[in-house]
Amino acid sequence: MRIRDRRNCKRRNASRRRRRDSYQRGDVICLTGGTTTFLIARALKVRRNITVVTNAVNIACELADAEDVQVVVVGGVMRAKSYELIGPLAEIVAERINITKMFLGVDGVSATHGWTMHSEMEVRIAQILIRRSGEVYPVFDDSKLAKTALFTIMPLADATGIVTNRRPDGWLAQACRDNQTAVHVPEQPR
Repeated sequence: MRIRDRRNCKRRNASRRRRRDSYQRGDVICLTGGTTTFLIARALKVRRNITVVTNAVNIACELADAEDVQVVVVGGVMRAKSYELIGPLAEIVAERINITKMFLGVDGVSATHGWTMHSEMEVRIAQILIRRSGEVYPVFDDSKLAKTALFTIMPLADATGIVTNRRPDGWLAQACRDNQTAVHVPEQPR
């Protein structure tokens, strides 16, 4: 993990603890790349009879030794900075996968631009996986609030729910109410 990623580790750990308890046997869980989604993967290692779909090599490696967790990697060309697989091969595989719940790592969230990411190719894979998902949960800590990355993944209203380290206020709280978006805030460690 890079130094800048460690700064928000405590907040991200709290976000992933909330989500790990909502998985059921037989679920197909999708995790895109990101520090918080990596921590969700770590928590999923103890689950039984689930499938994890990912386009992130580091997440697949983290789950490689997990018993009763089937791991599906979409394939493609790896982006070194994010460990995410992108390109036509990843797109072909992603188009054929059915997902119960998707946990979407984001680089920013804004009232104007919605859920955003820096890489055009990562956005493209994320958008395909979103279309194949029954539920989509952007996962982020409050360092991503009111930040806009270069590319929009999806509008705020398209999220089933959000998973974050603190209850949103202001514009995001209003958007969640207006769009009936579930807000999941994990218990903070004591």
